[in-house]
Amino acid sequence: MLVIARGAILGRGSRRDRRDKDERGAVAVETGFILSVVLIPLLLGVITYGMYFWRAQSAEPLASRLPLVNIVGTFNCAQLIDRIKTTVQNALPEVSGLVGDEIPLTAIGVRVIEVLPTIGVVVEVSIKVSGGDVLGGLLPLPNGGALVSEATYRLENIKLTTAGC
Repeated sequence: MLVIARGAILGRGSRRDRRDKDERGAVAVETGFILSVVLIPLLLGVITYGMYFWRAQSAEPLASRLPLVNIVGTFNCAQLIDRIKTTVQNALPEVSGLVGDEIPLTAIGVRVIEVLPTIGVVVEVSIKVSGGDVLGGLLPLPNGGALVSEATYRLENIKLTTAGC
């Protein structure tokens, strides 16, 4: 009964009904703006950082599992660094499935930390692996998206011909 009375008073297709439809359209447009400006970039950021940190967890133990104990002999500083880089480059495909292509020698860093005259040397090895170009670089990632794995090794039975490195 109320509907009939309301319809009789307001008439069919009244201004109030049209205004309600216009407001519903405005709410839909505002929701679209909020989704496209706030929520979608937030979701893409969560996905991008999640993938980056997952790859970082996979790449972290790379440098600590290298077979460098086989390096023995007498070297000068440059020869030792080249030998370690070559050994690391050859061992990486066996150590991890993360590295698809061969890592260039420029992505492998070797630094002689300490020379132990009667024992050997202590070296630091760092490996820089690409973290992938997720979203075409729209979001800033740590280290520009590169993943770095570092480890320190004490290599015995190595004698250096140069005084220091």
